[in-house]
Amino acid sequence: MLELGKFSSLVEEVLDMDSVDSLEFLIKGDFDEGLADIGERMKELEKQMSKQLSRVTAFSPLPLHITATRNKSQHKKKKRARKKNKKNE
Repeated sequence: MLELGKFSSLVEEVLDMDSVDSLEFLIKGDFDEGLADIGERMKELEKQMSKQLSRVTAFSPLPLHITATRNKSQHKKKKRARKKNKKNE
């Protein structure tokens, strides 16, 4: 049983647990400096993709309903709200 506890601690130390809730298994950026740089670049690219998506949907003559596969800001807001509700109960 002790071995499982060590493994669980290791997983929590290495994985970004916020991303696990959305079924994404990402290594924490602070685990490695290179990963932190990659994470920042990913965020920048996601912002650019979101802007392009908005432009495409705004000028399309067809009704488009496209959703992003990753929307961490909404996911994090929902998670914070759930935690807050649990604390208030």
